[in-house]
Amino acid sequence: MKFFKIFFVFSSICLQVSAEPSLNSGEPLQVVRITPEGSNIPKAGQIVIEFSKPMAKLGSNINEKTIPITITPEIAGQWQWINEKTLVLNVNNEKPLKKAEKYTLTIKPSLPSLDGSVLSKEIIHTFTTTLPTMTWSNFRLWKSPTRPTISVSFNMPVIKESVEAHVFFAPKGDDKTHIKAQALSDEYDDKGELKSDLTLASRWLIEPVQELTAEQPYEMRVEPGIMSKEGSAAGIEKEILLKFKTFGSFKLVGFSCRTTTQLNDDKQPIFTSENPQKDIDRCDPMQQIELVFNSPVKRSTIKKKTTLSPDPTAGKTDVDIWGDWGDYVRLDDQDGPDAFTELLCHVG
Repeated sequence: MKFFKIFFVFSSICLQVSAEPSLNSGEPLQVVRITPEGSNIPKAGQIVIEFSKPMAKLGSNINEKTIPITITPEIAGQWQWINEKTLVLNVNNEKPLKKAEKYTLTIKPSLPSLDGSVLSKEIIHTFTTTLPTMTWSNFRLWKSPTRPTISVSFNMPVIKESVEAHVFFAPKGDDKTHIKAQALSDEYDDKGELKSDLTLASRWLIEPVQELTAEQPYEMRVEPGIMSKEGSAAGIEKEILLKFKTFGSFKLVGFSCRTTTQLNDDKQPIFTSENPQKDIDRCDPMQQIELVFNSPVKRSTIKKKTTLSPDPTAGKTDVDIWGDWGDYVRLDDQDGPDAFTELLCHVG
C-alpha cells in the first residue's frame, strides 16, 4: 500500500511536468518582424522588433549598453520590452528621425531567448525615411518666346546643386538629350524680399541655361538624385514634371474688337490675314481694340514701336491710347503658342 502511494505521487509529478510546454521547443530563434520597413517612411515614433520566442520576463530591466543591437545613424531613444517577445525603441520626441535618411539596424546573434537559444546569424534591416519629392510646378513667366521660367516646390528644403544636376529639359520623347537647368531660390524673407541667393530651399525658379528651339514641344523632367541637407538619402523620382511648347518668331497675329452687331456676352472675334474683317464686322468705336501677338510683349515697347494712321488722338498730347499699366507679362500653364497676348488700345 505504501509503495502504491509513492508510485501514484511520482506519476502525478511526471504528468504535470510533461503537461507544461517546454521553453526550448527545438525551433531556432528567429526575428518575426521589424518595423518600420521599406522606403519613404513618414514620421515614426518607435522601432519594433518581434521575436519568435519569449526573450524576457515582463518588467525586466534592459541594460542598453550591453544589448547587442545597433542602429546607424544612431537614434536617440529608450529600449523597452512591451511583452515577452517584442522589443521596442521609443524614439526621443526632441530628436526625431531625420528626413531623407537610410537607417541600418543590426542584431547580433548573441542576444539569447529565455530558453537559451540564439539567432543563427546576424540580422541586418534597413529602412529609409521620407525622400525629397517635387510636389508642385507651374509657369512663372517667359523670359523670351523660347525660354520659360518655371516655379517648382519640394516637400522639404533641397540643395541647389542637386536641383541643377537632376532637373533638366528635353525635347518631347527624347531620352538622350539633356538640356541643363539653372535654379534660383523662390523664397522670401520677413520683409517680402526675394532671397534668390539661397543654396537650400523648398521653392525654386527653374529655367533652361540656353534658349530652346522655337515652336517645339519640350518636357521638364526630374531624375533620381535630389538631395536634402538633413539626411544622406537622395530622391528616387524619375518623372516628367511639365509639358509645354515654345513660341515661334515674334509676330503680330491680328486685332480683336467688339463689333457693332455683337451682344455683350459674345466672345470678341480675332481678325487675321486668314480671317479678315468684313464690312458687317465693323468695330464699335466706343469700345476698346486689342492688338493680338503670338507671344508676350512689353507695353512700353509697343508704345515706342507702333504708329496708327489716322491718329486716333487727333493730335492730342494728353491722351495715352495704350494705357499705363506697366510692363508685367505672364503666361500660366494653360497658355502656350496657341494662346495670344493682347494689348488694349483705347481708340474710342
